[in-house]
Amino acid sequence: MVNKETYDEVVKAWARCPKGTCKTHEDKATIIELYNEIYKAGFRTSTNCSACLNTVYKGIKQIIENGYT
Repeated sequence: MVNKETYDEVVKAWARCPKGTCKTHEDKATIIELYNEIYKAGFRTSTNCSACLNTVYKGIKQIIENGYT
């Protein structure tokens, strides 16, 4: 699903958001931007919609669990 470079970016971003909880807006924005790029989605980086953020975090977590291809 993702190449090695993108996977490495996801791993770095996920490390700053343990258990899906980002400490800063910049970390949250990075996770959302990666999700949008990978899944061709259009979530705003400023969103506070819990359902939207849950979708993003689950998608990124799935990439972490599956590794890169």
